[in-house]
Amino acid sequence: MLLFSQSTPESWAQNSHDNIVNSQNQFMASIQLRALIDSILTDTSRDMREQADVVETEFARRISEMSDAMQKMTYNMREVIYQERFYPDRNLDFNLDIKSYC
Repeated sequence: MLLFSQSTPESWAQNSHDNIVNSQNQFMASIQLRALIDSILTDTSRDMREQADVVETEFARRISEMSDAMQKMTYNMREVIYQERFYPDRNLDFNLDIKSYC
């Protein structure tokens, strides 16, 4: 057997008031949550941008180091080729000197 209570204007008013208070509380909680999410996203975005800037700077520095190393190696290679081409007997003397130390 189901028992139903009868609705009265006072109960409707109380129920409506409770619903309004509940919806206002939920609305305020939603605003606070949105503010928190916005703050987290802003912080994350700033952190990612800072990290990207650091990576970009270090990557550019490393590219510069590699370029310098390549230029030095190219210079050294040209020197070796020049020495072998125009002074081949020096290479033989160098090899003999190395063999005497072994």
